[in-house]
Amino acid sequence: MTFGRRVDDAGRFQSHTGCDPALPQRGSAYCETLYNHGQQAKVLAIGGYGLGAGLLATAAILYLTAPSGGPTTQVACLVNPISLGGACTLRF
Repeated sequence: MTFGRRVDDAGRFQSHTGCDPALPQRGSAYCETLYNHGQQAKVLAIGGYGLGAGLLATAAILYLTAPSGGPTTQVACLVNPISLGGACTLRF
């Protein structure tokens, strides 16, 4: 199941009549499933923001502590947690 599908399920939970986070099983087994998918999407989103912030901090540290002058080799990598992919580029 994809992240986007889990976000859609969270929206369905909010709009579905009878779904309530305070009720046992959130109102029904269907509502419980929608609620759990919404919670998983929230955790993935927060984790993604944390990962992005960590990568940004790492990039800033590497940039600020890089030696200056002379020929250098540069490597840049990008991770995309949404599509579960990544890419790197190398410059001489």
